[in-house]
Amino acid sequence: MMFAVIDTGIGVPEEARERIFERFEKVDSFKEGIGLGLSVSRSLARRMGGDVTLADSSSQGSTFLLTIPL
Repeated sequence: MMFAVIDTGIGVPEEARERIFERFEKVDSFKEGIGLGLSVSRSLARRMGGDVTLADSSSQGSTFLLTIPL
């Protein structure tokens, strides 16, 4: 099963695309959040045999894919 989550944020720079899945990692100076959401999401998905990945990112936003085996 695959779910796509699309946001309309500022996008993720190329050099940060794997780093954003690390705990407490933030790529901008946005004041809210502590940088745990993607790390926790990926960890939970991997425990279920799936994954969370960044499929696409531009200045118009990003698309994240959650895959979980049935």
